[in-house]
Amino acid sequence: MKKFLGEKLKLPFLTRRRHIELFVYPAVPELMDMRYIDATSKSKKTWMNRKVHADSSVSSCYGLIEMQKKSVTVQSWLDVIYKWDGNNWAYEITDRNLSFADIHPEQQTNGWGKKHGIDVLKVMPPYFAECSEDIDFILSASPFSHANFCIPSGLVSFKYTHDFNFFIYFHRDHPVENFVKAGDNLVNYTPMSDRPVKVHEIWSPEKINFFNRGTPLMFRDEFLRRRSRLIKVNNSK
Repeated sequence: MKKFLGEKLKLPFLTRRRHIELFVYPAVPELMDMRYIDATSKSKKTWMNRKVHADSSVSSCYGLIEMQKKSVTVQSWLDVIYKWDGNNWAYEITDRNLSFADIHPEQQTNGWGKKHGIDVLKVMPPYFAECSEDIDFILSASPFSHANFCIPSGLVSFKYTHDFNFFIYFHRDHPVENFVKAGDNLVNYTPMSDRPVKVHEIWSPEKINFFNRGTPLMFRDEFLRRRSRLIKVNNSK
């Protein structure tokens, strides 16, 4: 017993969870240090602060708490007015060099859009991203976006694609006009992993030029075939 008590207590080897490193590159220098794309926990909202002995609310919702811990938020990087009059869409922005958006051709929805009277707007933020790991991120509308439009969800791997593009659905029988201010929450990217994300913002004209060379190599299924090819090459090394 004395020998046991005299021995040093050995604790199990503990390691902290390694971050998922996500590198974000603004396409123009004006956006540097604005942090419109960052870990969601960096921009915690006051209504997510829990109060002692308070009734159930958004601040006690498990899903929102975990998203706050793990996801990356894309905020609007400029003031935008999205307009849809039932036939045509338009948007007003402060600088045309800081954003690009366009309606997808109707045939790309394979009849689904026409059947339900929906046009699909593709929004292309002036940012690119890189991640060395093959981790899928779930793209979803921010739970704290107040804009009156629908943003569909999806998956993206920043190892094989480098855009933050997302879609907006416009219903043809529901004219809308939305004013989105710079800094308003738009979408979240949540990794399919229990590891936290660390965002590094970097200004690199060389990287931007590299990303802008994204010429399609295949007629169809560009992303799927490119990813399959890269996985095959990496596994053969």
